[in-house]
Amino acid sequence: MNYMTQVAVINADKEVVQIAAHTIHFYLVDHGAVLATRPRGKETADHLRTLAAEPGDLILDFRDVEVASAPFLQELVNGIQSVIAAASETGRIVLIANMNEDVAETLAYVVARKRLMLPYRQGNQVELLEANQQFVDTLREAQQLRSFTAPQLAGRLHIKPDAATQRLRKLLATGSVVREPDATAKQGVRHVYRAATAELAEQTDRQLVSA
Repeated sequence: MNYMTQVAVINADKEVVQIAAHTIHFYLVDHGAVLATRPRGKETADHLRTLAAEPGDLILDFRDVEVASAPFLQELVNGIQSVIAAASETGRIVLIANMNEDVAETLAYVVARKRLMLPYRQGNQVELLEANQQFVDTLREAQQLRSFTAPQLAGRLHIKPDAATQRLRKLLATGSVVREPDATAKQGVRHVYRAATAELAEQTDRQLVSA
């Protein structure tokens, strides 16, 4: 079945966001308020991959979704992983938003079984599902810096730059940070990073286009 999906595409704040040109807001309720089967999960994951062909941050919005089963979410998480993996060099922000308690609990179970971490909006913060405190603290500092290099983050965390780089590589694989080459670096390769923030999920006002 084909779906007319409601996707909001907006311009980013250039002072805050230096890497993504726009945000793609994917409303899961367009695939049903009850997301209960593995085939539906595969369809939704394929739809996500199609949307991800366009550049920009991805918001997976569960607003008005009542239930999402573990089989559905397993397929959706597979889709999220493939989207992030396809942009392994620069990263790709894929932020989950507006889950109710039941959906959040089921997604946490799925993510734990896969031994992953995924970013989601919780109130006015972005949290990491199934993350240890080290990565939670790292993401917090990254969000405060907005746009930063590994040495700048290392200074905030009081760790060595190499250690900060290793943590950022892990966060790249979660969809919570992105990076691009730093054109101002005088020697070697250095990257500028940006972290997902709660404001990212608030930027759209559901000005809808068809996808």
